[in-house]
Amino acid sequence: MTVASDDDEGLERDPFEYTPSRGRAQDVIESRFFNIVIGAVIVANAIVIGLETDNEGFWLYPMLEDIFLGTFVVELSARICVRGLCSFWSTSNPDFNWNLFDFVLVGIGVADRGLVSLRAAQVSGSHHASSSLFLVLRTFRLLRILRIFRIFRVLKQMYLQAISFASAVGSVLGVGSLVLLIVYICGIVITRLYGNAEPDDPLALVKQEYFGTVGASMLTLFQLMAFPDMERFQP
Repeated sequence: MTVASDDDEGLERDPFEYTPSRGRAQDVIESRFFNIVIGAVIVANAIVIGLETDNEGFWLYPMLEDIFLGTFVVELSARICVRGLCSFWSTSNPDFNWNLFDFVLVGIGVADRGLVSLRAAQVSGSHHASSSLFLVLRTFRLLRILRIFRIFRVLKQMYLQAISFASAVGSVLGVGSLVLLIVYICGIVITRLYGNAEPDDPLALVKQEYFGTVGASMLTLFQLMAFPDMERFQP
């Protein structure tokens, strides 16, 4: 009598579950030390980007950029090798969005490096670099700023804080929208009541200035909410 095995029952192993075959490489990639090192590289890259923005042309910046880019390429390659190409790009992978984000950023960095080399070759060959190439190069350079957001992947606690902050911002925007709606309604009411003052009214000029239109009434209400000063409304 043959006992049915798990394979016979059609049970599949989770492709993202740790298996001994992945060995020590996965332990290194998923270790806290590895994430801290990558986080330090990202922070250093962010600092260099800021310094490069204020002081362009310094000879050390291209060398540092190559080091950072090489580090990110090695990191991405290691993650793909450990996960496997199919698992890395699987939409059921909980890190799929981060994997896609990392791949795009590294691809932009590699393309940027290639364009820099192409532009240098054009200049050395006495050819004028095309304006479109220069524009694409500047765009890629600007997109390097997005590397800073990778810090949220390697530092999980910071990522959770960012999610909490985004949730709080949503709540604040909701409350702000409600306040804006209330002020808008009050602005309409006040404008209809006081915006069209009679000529013999001693406060006619004041009413016209502060409550003559809905926009003026809303601005006045916002100012009174922040700095309640009623003296300017005196005749």
